Amino acid sequence: MKKIDNNKKIMIAVTASVLVLLAVATVSYALFQFSKKGNTENTIRTGTLILNLDETKELSLTSAYPMSDSQGMSSSAYEFTVENTGTQDAKYKITLVDDTKAYTDDGCSKLEWSKLKYSIVRNGTTITSARYLSNIASDPKLDETIIASGSKNSYQLRIWIDSGAGNEIVGKHFHAKLNIKGILSDKSDYETGA
Repeated sequence: MKKIDNNKKIMIAVTASVLVLLAVATVSYALFQFSKKGNTENTIRTGTLILNLDETKELSLTSAYPMSDSQGMSSSAYEFTVENTGTQDAKYKITLVDDTKAYTDDGCSKLEWSKLKYSIVRNGTTITSARYLSNIASDPKLDETIIASGSKNSYQLRIWIDSGAGNEIVGKHFHAKLNIKGILSDKSDYETGA
């Protein structure tokens, strides 16, 4: 009978210890969770790459009208930079994707990418000029390049409604966001780094 009581005491002690450890782990996890909301800084870090976004201008078209390519190319640009703060060269790809949350929050209809054109300039050199945004719909890559350690690339992105667009664009908006994926320059796969 004494042996059974000792086994029960040991089992209760082990169970209590496990529960205490789980409670400590849960509380520790909760204490180290960090979430910040607000517009204080628009910097995204991926390893050693930093994507700095222009806070003064949204990547949206809400009250836009059709314009010629020359007008679009001279319109106000959305500016951002990519900086390599690491010790090795890095290859990165910048993509443009619909900001579905902005469409929902705005309660608007989406302006089709086939009605939009874009131009992107890196460090003063035009990479793409007056191209339909729908050309990158399946692979939304705006730029892909290698950046040396300690270097920075500055971009100007312009998006406008094509002059050939008709009344079907009335009341529709365009909301997008930029993504960056990077790997070391001697690797080949953005997802796995292999």
